[in-house]
Amino acid sequence: MTNSGICSRILTPKQVGPICWFMAAFVAMFYSQRSRRKLLNASKHWNTKKDLFTLLKQVLDDKYLKTASRESGDYKMFSDNTFAMILELLYKENNKAFPYNPKTTSGGFNSEYYIGKLYKLLNIDYKIFDYNVSDKHLFYSYLNDELNSMEYRIVRKNIRTLVNGNRNFHYVDENMTAPPVLLVIAHDNKEFTKFYKNIFPNTIINDGDTKKNITSLSENIYYRGAEYNLDSVILSNWNKRKTGHAIAGITCKKNKFVYNGWTRTSMDPQMANTGITRKIPCELMKYGWNIKKHNDFCLNTKTCIPDILKTKNEIKQADLCFNFSKGRRILVYIQKDVGVETSIEKDNDILRLSKTIHRPDTPNSPKKSKTKKAKGKVAVKGKDIVKKSPKKCEDGKVLNPATGRCILLKNAIAKGIIKGKGNDVVKKSPKKCEDGKVLNPATGRCILLKNAIVKGIIKGKGNDVVKKSPKKCEDGKVLNPATGRCILLKNAIAKGIAKAKGDVAVKSKDIVKKSPKKLVYKHQVTDKNAVQLSVFTYISKDLNFRTTAYYNEIIFVKLGNKVYIEIIEGDELEAPVNEMLDILMPYDELMKNKYLKKYYELSLMAIGKPNIDTNYYRENVNIQNNHHLIDTLYIVEDPLTKTKFAKKGNSYRHFNLAKLKKMTVADAYSIEEFNAEYNIRFGVDDKTFEDVIAKYTALANEL
Repeated sequence: MTNSGICSRILTPKQVGPICWFMAAFVAMFYSQRSRRKLLNASKHWNTKKDLFTLLKQVLDDKYLKTASRESGDYKMFSDNTFAMILELLYKENNKAFPYNPKTTSGGFNSEYYIGKLYKLLNIDYKIFDYNVSDKHLFYSYLNDELNSMEYRIVRKNIRTLVNGNRNFHYVDENMTAPPVLLVIAHDNKEFTKFYKNIFPNTIINDGDTKKNITSLSENIYYRGAEYNLDSVILSNWNKRKTGHAIAGITCKKNKFVYNGWTRTSMDPQMANTGITRKIPCELMKYGWNIKKHNDFCLNTKTCIPDILKTKNEIKQADLCFNFSKGRRILVYIQKDVGVETSIEKDNDILRLSKTIHRPDTPNSPKKSKTKKAKGKVAVKGKDIVKKSPKKCEDGKVLNPATGRCILLKNAIAKGIIKGKGNDVVKKSPKKCEDGKVLNPATGRCILLKNAIVKGIIKGKGNDVVKKSPKKCEDGKVLNPATGRCILLKNAIAKGIAKAKGDVAVKSKDIVKKSPKKLVYKHQVTDKNAVQLSVFTYISKDLNFRTTAYYNEIIFVKLGNKVYIEIIEGDELEAPVNEMLDILMPYDELMKNKYLKKYYELSLMAIGKPNIDTNYYRENVNIQNNHHLIDTLYIVEDPLTKTKFAKKGNSYRHFNLAKLKKMTVADAYSIEEFNAEYNIRFGVDDKTFEDVIAKYTALANEL
């Protein structure tokens, strides 16, 4: 078998959910040539009594090479929840080191926070170095165990990192030993040097052999007398135009490949446009990456090859740009084994090494049964195995014999597990919806009558539509007709929804209600055809060291009767941690969203205000075509002291307004999906939200 032959048989794991950061790190560890050999040797001592190590060993041993050709049933071995399960088990093993729990966390995270600790958990020692390419400074990373600097908190279902400074730790080269794995994180960000000098001043590595070797970014380096080979690279997109995404460059048989966990319809490029519906990931894409000199490229998931970007216009139009020689990269160096040259090992060596590793028994590899005793079980021999009673499924579901899990009847029929004839299939009782809502048969969810009419699910004629009874408010509150919610009398009076009689204490019966008044800010554009841009930005920032831990930015581009909304969150110290959320919707729909409407109103409060603090605005900017300096309201919070304040600034953004004006707004279903995604990622309970908005508004009023 040829070198390229065995590499083409590698099973590529599929990314499910926003875990590209983990998939890239996992593939670099478990699938790249030299790292994989280290793990195979270390796995002999893993505690497979634990579910975590059993699953990791199964992936390492049994999910490496496929047996068929390109379109392979072996991909069925990877269930969609394999890596979510690994993340969950890591969280259970040590949630301080592995804080990402897919059951309670949404959004992304960073590869470097996991890769070193995962190596350590698997009995392989490591060291991490941070190299700032822009100013040639090298640091012993704060992510190393000795500094114990990381803390994690869950904020709105996303993980936020807190870095505790350490001025006492001193890096002394002579006291270090050469670990099996060296991780070098290359940055192009001068803020990193300021960050280290402020809170980790004694981790800088001055001129000498260590700095000379590591900063050379060569594929072969030395550290403390040991030789290391570059085995893989974990790469983030260098352009931050939209979302953040991570991929991996790995090695196999002297060749270099690119891994991306996205899926396409078929493994065969000739079948990419056919009607196959089963989605499996792209095979490893052969690509001679180079960490010193390389081209920009994007990933073509249709044909599973990297598309090299040659012109500035191509790069400008691409959503995700990658380059192995720039941007943030994690370089994984593996210490060379004495007497073993892994780059020229034979295919049979790989297969033989895998076979010598003990694997769990499977139905296809029978062994003599031994008499065992277990709590709650009867000792059995040979064929006298006592089978468990079949699992019982709830009404409307049946057992999938292949997985042992209960699935919906309609899915069982579609998979051919059962046949649906006549009245043989037991149907669940139709879901009952509360007053004012009807069932959406496509989703099985209850939706508002007005939305059902818009979608054509029901027809609204005359008085056919059942209207909800007017909401009753408790004493001291009145109904806000614009939102349908009860608000305090004093707030209703302030908004002009109600009036108080003279100087008498206001009571419910004294309220004279009138049509809801539209609030018009002094700086608000009233021309319905005018274009208006505004931004609201929340920043979590260490005010002592001026380092940003987290930011959330909401951009509003109002274009007459429609509005474009773009939401970005991330970590200025690192790459963006979450995918962007955006939509073009009718302006009226924005006014119906109780959360985004408030943030929009806050963003308007910055328009026309003077810029004072140079940390939050730009001036004398050479504004290029389709770029804009947008008035921005910043709410800044120190996560340690809980201090909050508002700042007026601006944001430099790229929007093609002419193109946006011509675009059609999203349909009702897309808007519903957008709102649901927003609520999942950023939603809080209404009482907390009201308090937060009240505080933000008070801060903005002080500008």
